[in-house]
Amino acid sequence: MVRYIQITQVPPQRMALWRSWLSPQRRKRAERMPDDRETVCGEGLARELLAAALHCLPEEAPLRYDAQGKPLTDGLYLSISHSRGLAACAVEDRPVGLDVELVRPAPRRVWEHLSPEERSHAADDAAFFRLWTAKEALLKCRGGRLGQLREPASFLTPEGFALPGYAFSPVQLPEGWTGTLCLAEKRT
Repeated sequence: MVRYIQITQVPPQRMALWRSWLSPQRRKRAERMPDDRETVCGEGLARELLAAALHCLPEEAPLRYDAQGKPLTDGLYLSISHSRGLAACAVEDRPVGLDVELVRPAPRRVWEHLSPEERSHAADDAAFFRLWTAKEALLKCRGGRLGQLREPASFLTPEGFALPGYAFSPVQLPEGWTGTLCLAEKRT
């Protein structure tokens, strides 16, 4: 289950409610940011999705974070992403990774994280961010660090992205954003 929200469309009352659900540690972290709305919206969506799945109140949803800031809960998996005015969350019954990005000129500093095949594939900014969100979603799904985003050339296929043990799908988002959902395949 994936949900997203454009931050400019969140009424002030809802933003205040979501902000009240933050733990003291998350509130402190958010207050250090110049604009905490993406963080607040990401966590607010996460709590609402968890509450629906677990049949509890959003403020009671068992959401916590590991030392690296990865969101955790009991019995379900979740992933939160935000990018320049959009927040999104995915909740699943198996490991999940979600990444969203506003399509813009591709930052040249990240090209070093792409293989030669991937550089060739990323012919324009939209293609670059489709590739980037797939790699980030995989990273969030299986865990790891940014430098581990190198994948074999088989990651790219004519149909999109593929890697044994994982399923990738594009996320429907407002015009101008792109996103990818990565799910670990269910074990039989």
